[in-house]
Amino acid sequence: MNNGVEQFSDYGVRKWDSMTCKIDGVYIEGTIKTLTENGITILPTEVNFSTVRFNDDREEIVINKKDFDKVQLEIFTYHRGGDNDSIGCSPYPEEWRRSWF
Repeated sequence: MNNGVEQFSDYGVRKWDSMTCKIDGVYIEGTIKTLTENGITILPTEVNFSTVRFNDDREEIVINKKDFDKVQLEIFTYHRGGDNDSIGCSPYPEEWRRSWF
């Protein structure tokens, strides 16, 4: 996967956004390290609800866009909409289609 982009738009998914997915029955939470039109590369921060230490060897995981539904990808978009919708709100994951623009 190439170096990618920082973001597609002001309101959509961005590099370093948090995400969750389930690959082969394993729950993974992490951050998006590389963002491209064809997929993402993630750095896991939690695997099956156990923290992955930053000083441990963390394998990057590549997820192709065609597999986003299969792995149930959800992205934390941190309330980038208008009308002050971020005031007093905690981020939560949403289906990838809601932020992939």
